[in-house]
Amino acid sequence: MSQLKDLNSQLIENNELPIAVTNNFPSYINFEFDFVKDLNDDYQFGVMVGVTSTGSRLAYNDYTGHFYFDQKLHVINLGPSIWMRIPINQSSEIKLGSKVGLAITQLTLTEELKVYSSILIQDEKFYSINLFLEPGIQYNHNLFNSPFAISVRMSY
Repeated sequence: MSQLKDLNSQLIENNELPIAVTNNFPSYINFEFDFVKDLNDDYQFGVMVGVTSTGSRLAYNDYTGHFYFDQKLHVINLGPSIWMRIPINQSSEIKLGSKVGLAITQLTLTEELKVYSSILIQDEKFYSINLFLEPGIQYNHNLFNSPFAISVRMSY
């Protein structure tokens, strides 16, 4: 993420237009589904699928037209997880664990320049597949003695 922010900084410094950052990779809610199976009372094994997106926009507008430079980042995470369970009471537990897997990333760079009625739009897409390791701690509270729980997790 820091490299994408650096790209924005370089574009601002090296551009003759007084462009400004209007969006700089804000935090969005990440969606993740983790299907977990108990191995025994102490350990769980799971498979997870996660989706993340963020982006930024540099912009300049005046009476003659506009200039936009957008970066849109989409990531899909896939992989197994393993958790060690530490019971607190009958309906709550703390879990220590780790996820490992593939991060499938798409970065789209879009540059749009409009001067009066002329418009120039350039789109570039970049793809990557990377490995990730995500250790974390999680608190679970079971809902109404069912297989569903509310979870809060901190990952690094």
